[in-house]
Amino acid sequence: ATKEVMVTLDTEAPTLELENLEEGQEILSKENQSYTIKGKTEPNSKLNINERSVYVDSEGNFKTSYYLQEGDNELKFMVEDRAGNQSERTIIVKFRY
Repeated sequence: ATKEVMVTLDTEAPTLELENLEEGQEILSKENQSYTIKGKTEPNSKLNINERSVYVDSEGNFKTSYYLQEGDNELKFMVEDRAGNQSERTIIVKFRY
């Protein structure tokens, strides 16, 4: 008996969309210091922000809080999909009280 196995070749780096964050953005006032970062990537991917793991749901959505320091904050996003393809993106946001 032969058995058919379905193999999907995925060689594309996962996408990363940030909903409420962009390069050079200025975030003001103390109540925003613990800033909620929202976005979307490939479903069931692994996502790290500055080497901290962030949960990605089966639709690819993620949401996490990040504590900003006064001045420039470098946020390094690293996404790895189930096939092991990776995307990296670094953005800098400014925070002021």
